[in-house]
Amino acid sequence: MVAFFPVAPRVAFLCLSALLLGAAVPLAWAWTLVLPEEPDPFGAPRRRENILRAYRAKHMRRDPIAIVLLVFVTISYALQFPGVPKDIATAWISKIIPAEAIDWTAFVVHWFFVVIPGVAAIYAISLRNPIRIPLVLAGILVLLLWLLVPVLGAAFLAAR
Repeated sequence: MVAFFPVAPRVAFLCLSALLLGAAVPLAWAWTLVLPEEPDPFGAPRRRENILRAYRAKHMRRDPIAIVLLVFVTISYALQFPGVPKDIATAWISKIIPAEAIDWTAFVVHWFFVVIPGVAAIYAISLRNPIRIPLVLAGILVLLLWLLVPVLGAAFLAAR
């Protein structure tokens, strides 16, 4: 693929690295908000623990749609990570569906994982819980990753 605009390979590598790390941070942040906390290893006093539990129950309502979107955004991020073979999914799909529908199914799955980060960001804007900010950031950055990786990867590989 030819780069649309000339980018030095080092700048392309820097931008690609920044996008990958930048998208990983809000994903990790969102997962820390979703996963339950472990109890204190040395045991907190009962009263403090009850107060914290009541506060979390009141302010940390888990939205199942947001969690499912977070799972799909994480998978979408993982598919864009360099070195992840994308032909494995096509080979796996070919065992399940007929040969005539493989190309169409691969096309639909590809665009599903391109669109889902944007859908997650739009949905997260309407949320009123703590997962809102990391899900919006993760959705936007993973969508940028899907859109810019072909350009940055071509510019990076053009130096070889």
